[in-house]
Amino acid sequence: MSNTLAYIEVSQLPEYTSQGKFLQFQIENWRKQLSEAGSLMEQAWKMYQDAVDDKKPRAEIMSLYDHACLFNDISDEAWRELESAKAEYLLLLN
Repeated sequence: MSNTLAYIEVSQLPEYTSQGKFLQFQIENWRKQLSEAGSLMEQAWKMYQDAVDDKKPRAEIMSLYDHACLFNDISDEAWRELESAKAEYLLLLN
């Protein structure tokens, strides 16, 4: 994450308003979602690669591939939402 917003920690952000508290909650929530999705994505890709290496049936391999792609998409969306919440919070501070 090369975006400067990635370096903002919620503990460094003051709680000015209820909107600010809500955005802090969103930041924490999306961080958690991103972490969980990333872990599941890694597991899914490992399962896919193991199935390919073990020469499992094509249908099983394709199913695992679809699941890995799904977790990849979920992880990407969580990252976008996290960055959006951080940007909203910075706008609120200005």
